Amino acid sequence: MVDELEMLIKEYQVENVVFCDGNFTISRERAARIAEEIIRRKLKIRYAIESRVTEVEEDLFKLLKESGLKRVLLGIESGSQTMLDRFNKGTTVEENIKALEILSKLDIYVSPGFIMLDDRTTLEELQENISFVRLAREIMGNKIRPFDITTKMYPLAGTEFESYLRENGKYRGDIFRPSYKIDNLSVRFIHHLLNLSSRVLFPLRGLLTKEDWDSQWMRE
Repeated sequence: MVDELEMLIKEYQVENVVFCDGNFTISRERAARIAEEIIRRKLKIRYAIESRVTEVEEDLFKLLKESGLKRVLLGIESGSQTMLDRFNKGTTVEENIKALEILSKLDIYVSPGFIMLDDRTTLEELQENISFVRLAREIMGNKIRPFDITTKMYPLAGTEFESYLRENGKYRGDIFRPSYKIDNLSVRFIHHLLNLSSRVLFPLRGLLTKEDWDSQWMRE
């Protein structure tokens, strides 16, 4: 892998790389070996990876940063524990917060994977998610990409969520445009309102910014 990076750098003057790996740190040993080899060869590269919150360890990510890591797509998914449990995520809100604190300390950008709603989201869960978004912004400052707080759990074909929706008569649309209604009428109304007003209300509430974040992490 590092041979290929070296070839891209020397022959094609590549400076930025995104690793297309759903969980780059699933093997901490492998991730560390890659970083160490990049450092040993003195390769000048900036790169982005994906990771679970449970694998964000300060020593490992300090090494990754030294080798050129600039951004992490972090699978947070939710700031509500009941929703994390419903998603079978196998993580906790506390682990989400700890991962953000480590990455903030190391000055590494975060692109959050986040699901604000599913069909069973309650008002309490919605409030927990919004509170978490605010907390994440406090922890990370401008080192985190703006959350899209209108996102719904997506019923990908073949998933348990799709099967559940079909079995309970909730599935709407088709494989190209799957959809479903949110059970709670108040949450459904809020989601509809947020979709309509996202370009105006979210920046004013400090949940989104107009910063060109994607360009920024590559430049720094």
